[in-house]
Amino acid sequence: MHVSRARHAWYVLIELDTKRTISNDNALLERWDTLFRSLKQRLIQPTAEHPASKVWRRVDLIRIISQVREENIGELRTTFPSAQDVVERMEKIAWLTPLELVSSSDRKIAPKMYLLDMEATPEGMPDPLELLQGFQPNGVLSYFSILGFYELTTQVPSYAHIGILQSTSSKKASHPPTKKKATKSSSPTSRQRNLLGSLAFSYQGIACYTTRRDRTLVPGIQTREMGPHTRLRMTTLEQTLLDTLLHPLRCGGESVVFEAWQNALDRLNPDRLERHLEKIGREDFERRTGAMIDLMKFKLPNGRLKRRLESRRKTISKNDAADSLPLLNGFRYDRTLSDWRVSIP
Repeated sequence: MHVSRARHAWYVLIELDTKRTISNDNALLERWDTLFRSLKQRLIQPTAEHPASKVWRRVDLIRIISQVREENIGELRTTFPSAQDVVERMEKIAWLTPLELVSSSDRKIAPKMYLLDMEATPEGMPDPLELLQGFQPNGVLSYFSILGFYELTTQVPSYAHIGILQSTSSKKASHPPTKKKATKSSSPTSRQRNLLGSLAFSYQGIACYTTRRDRTLVPGIQTREMGPHTRLRMTTLEQTLLDTLLHPLRCGGESVVFEAWQNALDRLNPDRLERHLEKIGREDFERRTGAMIDLMKFKLPNGRLKRRLESRRKTISKNDAADSLPLLNGFRYDRTLSDWRVSIP
């Protein structure tokens, strides 16, 4: 935050509001300076609780300003303006810039969010990933937009997701989900939109979704530094590939998934992928992963991943009772890789 510019702006505002010159109200100025110093420490640096410090929901700002106000009430006094008033003042001096979000429906109001940057320019507006991280600070960015982030697809993502991790029982985590009716469609239709998650809002033409994610199925999470004020929590490249097998529609559809795997095989870390599979501990993930690698005619290097998949292949080939499952969850294919009992295009 540029304190000198903010201080000057407060001179002007206080003079307009009180019809007095600043020289006659130094005490009020000092109280605002006290608030500014405390807010600067709390707002401008990314933290584990709020990794994207440039983007804030109004409700989060009000909560923190209220806390700072109470912590400094001795200096600020009980007559100091409320947190809501402080937010309005911050807008007036352009410390906060309202972000233009489009509501998800006519009956729902888009959340109020701000860019916290005194030097904000049109080129400096947050992208959808940064916006979603500020919207759900404890969430994990996933699916189509992260395939785009890793440059695994040539398609421009038309929607973005952030997932809220939730715990499940060990019984639920150890078995694949109940079978659902398969589809041959490769892109979301209006009837399938609910499969993408809960639409929170649209921003810059990108539909932004929130989802609930089983944390036992998402062991691969990393934090990427995107400048001094932004950290993004997202799935690893390897975890994102696994996500395409279970949630292909959220990852852009069938063609995007195959393109992503084709582009990723020379870049992925086999040991990291094996660790993700070990922690997930589900047969269907291993079978789909092995089948996809075989379909791509990719030769795995010797190592833990190759040993794990070979072991799973032998187990499945000896199990006559093993059910067939599609390569991509929710799709139906006519051919079958017998070694994996996985149907493929």
